[in-house]
Amino acid sequence: MDQISKRSNEKFPIYANFQSALADSELIASYTLTCVNILNGANTKATIVNTDLNDNPKVKIVIQAGTKGDQHKITVKVITSFSQIYEKDLLIVVNDDPVFEFTKQPSEEPSFSLDFTNDMESGDAI
Repeated sequence: MDQISKRSNEKFPIYANFQSALADSELIASYTLTCVNILNGANTKATIVNTDLNDNPKVKIVIQAGTKGDQHKITVKVITSFSQIYEKDLLIVVNDDPVFEFTKQPSEEPSFSLDFTNDMESGDAI
């Protein structure tokens, strides 16, 4: 499972990328997204997920807020135009002193990514 550390006041997009699982001309037909606090099992989608949308072959998720020390598991489940079902999980750790990182094995391809360029206005720079 990929992991992201974020500060409690940060808000930014992440992407669950299903491209490597999809066949040529296969699309995400529908998806469900859940967000659960790992520590107490509470549904935290309304708090942690600002917006989400189908951005074939990815699902865009804008994450926000959170309480220092909390951990939230986001699960994205997609059904494709070929009736295939795929699922990805992401752990979000809220820490006001984070080192921003994705945790994965060297041989693994990240299944979630950050790409601020999709949300920038013309002429903006990072």
